[in-house]
Amino acid sequence: MAVGIFAIIAVIVKAKWQNYASAYQSSAQ
Repeated sequence: MAVGIFAIIAVIVKAKWQNYASAYQSSAQ
């Protein structure tokens, strides 16, 4: 069960990181 929770957290963090990276690139341009 702990592995499932870790996987969910990893997916959320990855999505937030991609969102932050795209926003940073947009402001940089």
